Amino acid sequence: MRLIWAILLIFCAARVSAQDIHFSQFHVSPILQNPANTGYFNCDYRFTAIYKNQWRSVTVPYQTFASSMDMRFVRGKGSKDIAGLGLNLFNDRAGDANFAHTNIGLAGAYHKNFDRFGMNYFGAGLFLAYGTGSIEYSKLRFGNQAPSCPTCPILPSTQAIPQGYNYVDASAGIQYNYIPQTRDNHIQVGAAVFHLNQPRKSFYGNSDSRIPRKFVIHGSGQIKINSRIDLHPKANISFQGTNREILFGTFTRVDLDKFRNNKYGVYLGSWVRVGDAFIIVYRMDVDQLSFAFSYDINTSSLKPASAARGGPEFSVIYIGCLPHKTNKTVFCPRF
Repeated sequence: MRLIWAILLIFCAARVSAQDIHFSQFHVSPILQNPANTGYFNCDYRFTAIYKNQWRSVTVPYQTFASSMDMRFVRGKGSKDIAGLGLNLFNDRAGDANFAHTNIGLAGAYHKNFDRFGMNYFGAGLFLAYGTGSIEYSKLRFGNQAPSCPTCPILPSTQAIPQGYNYVDASAGIQYNYIPQTRDNHIQVGAAVFHLNQPRKSFYGNSDSRIPRKFVIHGSGQIKINSRIDLHPKANISFQGTNREILFGTFTRVDLDKFRNNKYGVYLGSWVRVGDAFIIVYRMDVDQLSFAFSYDINTSSLKPASAARGGPEFSVIYIGCLPHKTNKTVFCPRF
């Protein structure tokens, strides 16, 4: 029965998230959401890291880690345009055979200001990556290794076994930001296309085994309720092949900073991944550091096996300023 649920899990995961990794805290991995996010933040550099552990109650858990670092360069007439350069890394492991996928890439973006007050920006970004995959065959058992299972697949000892695969990947995105120079409402909308070149991803070099393009549409905002409370609604919609994922929700942020400089705050939020999970999120801002915890409560057809347990996510964001920089501040939202 456990094996049957594990097989069902594979199909459910494919339906929801296609072939790409996904996070409930999608905004914590900005380059993987949209390459145009690169460099769009306050101060000079940003570091993000996120870890997800999923489906432990059903089978060997899926473990996914992603990290990025990007830098912002304010440039142009009046020092209002923003250029960004970033590096992104992720690793995903799943199953008894420790199937692993690693991807590392370089992203660049440029955000053009369209008014003299520095409130309207249009940005475009590009992400080029190198990916590899591997599997530990020593953890698998085949028919010739288990004589008691005559119907099991046979792996002759003389057969050459592929050790992995690798590929080069290209993605691009655009976005628009409206950012007032105060703590008032802001709006961000964007779109991205991943796997523009549809790279081949196959242990045996099968030319038909390609990663389908993924299309992402996302939006977020900040709605000021009063001097201490904001709402931060967010939505992320992705399509890949015949699969789709719709994720939306909101944070409620309470400002804890008596000086009103937005450095200290606590967030409580809830998200919905349509047809799959209800997600609760807690986050805290402590000066330039933000850390968060979320938990997926499974609502899909896998619920009887998972006992409604999806998985936890832990994330951290650090945004830093270089002391010798004197560029004019551009008012970006605190993502």
